[in-house]
Amino acid sequence: MTTQVWIRLLLASLVSIGSLVVVFQYLDKKDFMINDLHVELMSDKDPSALFPEIKSDVLPKLAAFVGQSIWSVDLEEVLAVVEKDRRIKDIRVSRRLPNKLKVTIQPHQALANILSNDSKQIYPLSREGSLFAPVNLSEASDAPLLRDSQFIKNIELRKMALDLLLKLPQDGDFSLESVSEIYFSQKDGLVLVLGLDENQVIMGDRDFQKRIDHVRRVVQYLRSENLRGRVIDARFSKKVVVRLRNAS
Repeated sequence: MTTQVWIRLLLASLVSIGSLVVVFQYLDKKDFMINDLHVELMSDKDPSALFPEIKSDVLPKLAAFVGQSIWSVDLEEVLAVVEKDRRIKDIRVSRRLPNKLKVTIQPHQALANILSNDSKQIYPLSREGSLFAPVNLSEASDAPLLRDSQFIKNIELRKMALDLLLKLPQDGDFSLESVSEIYFSQKDGLVLVLGLDENQVIMGDRDFQKRIDHVRRVVQYLRSENLRGRVIDARFSKKVVVRLRNAS
């Protein structure tokens, strides 16, 4: 290799090193200090009613990262702060040049909502039976409404209702989607109100899968005959009784 080639390689190396020094000096400027915290939903199609409240709670907790270098901020530390909120199912944390910290979250979806004693707020209910912080009725997600303060006080009763809801099909004539309200009585157990036809379905407190199969066939028949306002009693082992709502 000639001397001229060596000189060219040396000059190229010096230029590269000089460029890196300039870049790193530039990266230390305030332009690369975090001053923008962005919290967003993982999917724009997520209808979660919990997100606005989660966002307002999370942002102040992230304020400690403002002013840190976008390059040196510990993303694991950011993650640890956010994941303490048990309303959040999934979290992603990323840097966005030059100065934005982005946190993307997926809230847990409420399987049902429990009406509060004052009837002004509801408690979203997780699949595990835990209650989230109450939200206004206008912020409620589209989920069955549990109309009894017993559901707030009694976790076993909540779990019974969840056991029933989780066994319902996702669609069809008798499905999770068709249930608008649930209430409980010592006599009848769990009672479902179907939103479209306003049929009441008495499910009792056990053998939900077998009773769901029976009720589904009955609901299909009632709708085919355009019959509404009926009480469907599924507590019997081998039959389902259908009667007028006000009948004794």
